[in-house]
Amino acid sequence: MGVGTIIFGLAAVIIAEAILPTRTVFQAIVACIFGAIVYRCVIAFALNMGGFGLQASDLKLITAFLMALAC
Repeated sequence: MGVGTIIFGLAAVIIAEAILPTRTVFQAIVACIFGAIVYRCVIAFALNMGGFGLQASDLKLITAFLMALAC
């Protein structure tokens, strides 16, 4: 386990809390799974976009922007 795993987990929780309101434990788990899917989709989209001139090394910038947007 590394830093990337911790960032992925925190990103999933932050996105889940920002998008879906939770009332029960089951809803919180579903929201975290949804947040993880959204996070991975945004990362895949950012890496596959060649039109904006982004490189794979710009991934930290994309994730920081996503986290700032979610908060």
